[in-house]
Amino acid sequence: MGFSLSLDPDPTGGLFDADAYSAGGFNASGWRDERSQELLKAGLTEFDQDKRAEIYKEWAIIQNEQVPTAIVAYRSEIWAVNNRVHGLDDIGVYTDFTELLGKVTLD
Repeated sequence: MGFSLSLDPDPTGGLFDADAYSAGGFNASGWRDERSQELLKAGLTEFDQDKRAEIYKEWAIIQNEQVPTAIVAYRSEIWAVNNRVHGLDDIGVYTDFTELLGKVTLD
């Protein structure tokens, strides 16, 4: 259960972190569980890999019991832009085009 391909299982700042419930944050559902937050903090401060594994196993059980978000699709986007257009280098899934339009130029 991950949101990235990182080798480290820590999801801090991701979908299931209550601290990521903010404008532009990934926790759009606003899900919060105190025990889950405690485990995330414990996992970040633990250096023993076996103990970290146990912490994240317990965290994963909470996730599977509560199912805070059901991810049913992940969209991929491909943008074709003519070489004459400049200023659209930062296009992404969550791009606010109103901010980019002021930077666009055309040769």
